[in-house]
Amino acid sequence: MQHDFSIICRHCDVETVEPVHATVMGTIPTYAYGDYYFNSPGIGRVGAAEYCHIFDFGAVLQKVHVASSGCSYRSRYLQTSTFTKNQKAGSIAVSEFGTAAIVPPKNDGIFGKLLQMADYSSLMTDNAANSVINQNGKLYAVGDGPTWFEFDPDDLTVKDVEICLSRDLGLMSASSHCTKLSNGNVVTVGQSITASGTKFNIVEFPSSGEKPQVVGKVSPRWRYSSNIIHSFGVSRDYLVIIDMPVVVRYVDVIKCSIKSTAFIDIFNWLPEESVQLLIIDQKTWKQHRKFSLKNQYVAHITHCHEKDNGDLVLDFESYKGPDLVYSLLTKNLKNPAKYEAMSDHFRGTVTRAILPLSSASPSSEVRVESFPLSDVSISNPILNSNFVLRPYKFLYGSSHTKHDYCRVSKVNVDTGEAIHFMQPGLYMSDILYITNPREKAEDDGTLAVFCLSSKSTSYGCLLFLHASDLTEIAQQKLINPFIVPTT
Repeated sequence: MQHDFSIICRHCDVETVEPVHATVMGTIPTYAYGDYYFNSPGIGRVGAAEYCHIFDFGAVLQKVHVASSGCSYRSRYLQTSTFTKNQKAGSIAVSEFGTAAIVPPKNDGIFGKLLQMADYSSLMTDNAANSVINQNGKLYAVGDGPTWFEFDPDDLTVKDVEICLSRDLGLMSASSHCTKLSNGNVVTVGQSITASGTKFNIVEFPSSGEKPQVVGKVSPRWRYSSNIIHSFGVSRDYLVIIDMPVVVRYVDVIKCSIKSTAFIDIFNWLPEESVQLLIIDQKTWKQHRKFSLKNQYVAHITHCHEKDNGDLVLDFESYKGPDLVYSLLTKNLKNPAKYEAMSDHFRGTVTRAILPLSSASPSSEVRVESFPLSDVSISNPILNSNFVLRPYKFLYGSSHTKHDYCRVSKVNVDTGEAIHFMQPGLYMSDILYITNPREKAEDDGTLAVFCLSSKSTSYGCLLFLHASDLTEIAQQKLINPFIVPTT
């Protein structure tokens, strides 16, 4: 059977408010016991209105509980203001990246439009369907917007307290892949617009629990354009910002917000422009160097570390161009006739660039070459967290195939060799590396993989694999009364 890309479009029609019992086949390592939280796009429609892009789907929180006393699953819609507006309207009331509002808000004439121009950010979505962040013992659902939603770790309900980086720090967007620094603080990168143009903002969250603050600002290459800030890199001494060859003029963003149109129409990829790498010194939070790469779409930064000579090693998930973004339109994901062409669009590789900090001139932009670490297609790569900020050997990720399943891959970055796990009808989603407290080697741990089935929309499982050879340890299976969305 053919690969089914439409599985990631599954609409979670009903929340699983009460825990559903899950059965276990095999023996789960005791160090892998605990609660697994996932935040994903799972609301595909509101009333009769359907979202047009997977980036637009409303967030659904999912929790898998693993314990010797029993295992369970539950899910909740993330109660954002966008979710509330949509429910009240009975349709899509807030425009998203690829979907225009069906029932746009009233503007009450010229005065209403003037008010909207003064506070257009209130018209933008606060959907947050990307990540779960544990910050100072509190759990937050986070997207690429400026609002973090704290939720209850037991029943997944949203609490009244939230972190609003637009209100508190003036950010219009922020990366959903926050990273912990060597000092224990958490850092993210967002964007703001100022009188002198747009800025990349470096935001630090103190481990003491104090309010986040902007510790540094850097100018992008295009003064009045927004960019994609989904991922950034952190090494021991530096922070790496990816300045992609994308132009999204802020004036167009404001127009889209007021007119309630989709943002994908103002997403302009520049194939002749390079990818710029802005290297920020963590001691001063100022730009230290600038490098550039050939034109490519960088989805995620996987790893950064300094070599003994001071050069910076940067590994990232790369695609030939932005075709992946357009393939994620639901009309493509649900159309089997498009699948052969889409297979190439979804082919990401983990790529490495070595940035010569030891020899590059501070005053000039230096072009560097990048090269794939393996010819294996892989997405959302992860590694053993004990090897963050230092050299490593193995990374793990998932990828599609031409057949009716996905696969988990383990890549040796030194040799490019890879091994895989796959099972007919099983589609892998999020992969987590669970460290073994008594590990004797880098790959002496366990992978926890959330999976869906092409055979049943109500089936889900948490698959446990040996990180060393990808052999199966156990499966925690659930048959939910309702649809299980992707993670």
